[in-house]
Amino acid sequence: MPAFLPDRATVREVAASAALGNTHPSARAGLEAKLEEPPGDWDERTVLTVPGLVWSVSGDTCMTGRLSAPDNIAYDHYGREFVFRQPRNETELAAVMSADSDEVMACYRFDGLSRWTSRSVMAWMEDMEVVLGYVRQVLSTEVDADILDGLRQYEEYLTGTDIRDDLGALRELLDDQEPAPITMRRVDQSRPPARRLRLRRS
Repeated sequence: MPAFLPDRATVREVAASAALGNTHPSARAGLEAKLEEPPGDWDERTVLTVPGLVWSVSGDTCMTGRLSAPDNIAYDHYGREFVFRQPRNETELAAVMSADSDEVMACYRFDGLSRWTSRSVMAWMEDMEVVLGYVRQVLSTEVDADILDGLRQYEEYLTGTDIRDDLGALRELLDDQEPAPITMRRVDQSRPPARRLRLRRS
C-alpha cells in the first residue's frame, strides 16, 4: 500500500467533511483554525508519536482517542494519547481528527510534513529501541486494558516491517522537499587576483 502523505489542501478537505465525535460547532472551528495557523509548540511534541503528518503534545488522561481512531492512537502509562501509527488513508485521518475534537486539550497537530526533516526522522529511528523498551516495560506492569491494547499494537508496529517502509517513504518525500545544498566555488589561491580597470576622465 502506498504511503499516505497528503498535501495541505487534502488535509483541509478531510477536515471539512470529517464526522467529528464532538458535534459542537466550536470543535470544527477549532480544528480548521489549527490547520490555518498551526500552533507553535513543536518542541513540546511527545517522543512516542511516530514521525509523519500528525503529531501530538501532552494532553488529558481521559483516554477517549481510541474510541475514534483505534488503528492510530494509543495511550501512555498516564493515559495520555499519542499517534502510534500514522493515518494510512483519508478515513483514518478523519478518525484522528474526530479524536482531536474529543480530547480536552485538542493535543493533535496536522502539519508534521512541514516540521519533520529527513535527518530528524532518522534520529527518531535511531532511538526506536528506547521507545520499544518503554512500551515493553509498561506492558509488563500495566493492568488497564485500554492502555494494554494500544501498546500491544504499537509494539507490533515497531517490530514489524511496515514502519520501515512508512518512514522510508516519509524520508523520500522530505528529501525532495528540502532545498538543494549551496555549492561554493573553490578559488585558486595560486592565481593573482584580476586587475580592476580604471577609467580615466577626459
